[in-house]
Amino acid sequence: MSRKKYFLSVVVPVIFIAVAAFLNSVFAQEPPDFFLPPGATEGEGTHFEITDSEYLNITLDSSETIKLSMESIPEMITMMIDPA
Repeated sequence: MSRKKYFLSVVVPVIFIAVAAFLNSVFAQEPPDFFLPPGATEGEGTHFEITDSEYLNITLDSSETIKLSMESIPEMITMMIDPA
């Protein structure tokens, strides 16, 4: 097999599969907290903290794994809790 045919039939598909797997793993993840405004957090787990709020810093611990979206803004705290 010539080098050109080998490159086109083996190397290019392997590179394509590797790039596709990498992109799939990147976009399948939850967005990191740096996309959230100050005083907000979200994710899945049993321990959550807001430490950068202008209003009130909050720590929440759960005995079960949950999905949580929590905000601490002036004069209001919001939480949305779902089972994981």
